[in-house]
Amino acid sequence: MNQIYAAKIFLAIFFLVAACKYTNESAEPVQRNQTIQAATDLAIGLEEQPVEHQFGQPIAVRTDETGNIYVADRASKFIKVFDQDGNYIRSLGGRGRGPGEFQEMEFMEWTPEGHLVLMDRGNLMYTTITIKGDFVESFPYNLSSQFYPTQIRYINGEKLALFLDSGPQSDIPRIKRNLFHIYSEDFQELEYSLFPFYNLKIDDDLFV
Repeated sequence: MNQIYAAKIFLAIFFLVAACKYTNESAEPVQRNQTIQAATDLAIGLEEQPVEHQFGQPIAVRTDETGNIYVADRASKFIKVFDQDGNYIRSLGGRGRGPGEFQEMEFMEWTPEGHLVLMDRGNLMYTTITIKGDFVESFPYNLSSQFYPTQIRYINGEKLALFLDSGPQSDIPRIKRNLFHIYSEDFQELEYSLFPFYNLKIDDDLFV
């Protein structure tokens, strides 16, 4: 469960940074050294829970409009679905190279149509499935300009992607690399990039 909590905190930070830069160029920096209080409302993956509730390496958590919880587990290659009370409902995906199957999940996100899209570095594909697990579509990596995002968010018809430390910017000093990139709907074209690492005001020594 610590991994799931960490994922939630990471997503909150990602969307906060993205919103500040993408929607408001003059936004004031977030104050540092703030105290954050957290409380546990629901726990899934406890040792005493059934095997269906266990995870090997959860990498993303999402909820739908009815409160159902979707957890992408890189270790099992399944997306496990629970209701809002934490009861197991079903599993989507699974290990394989066929439609709707996965080898190495990197992120999971909702599409504007209410489907789930995942990046699969093992199959070199972006794959979209329904909430029932049915295959919708897939797009191959464009290996000539691939940035391997760790998270994406759809904003005004565009894909805002958070950069993973790989791809065409690898020869640029990390402090100067852009964090966010705008992709075409089919993930094939990088349209433009923004917000370099140094805008985070992090000590340069961390990037040596």
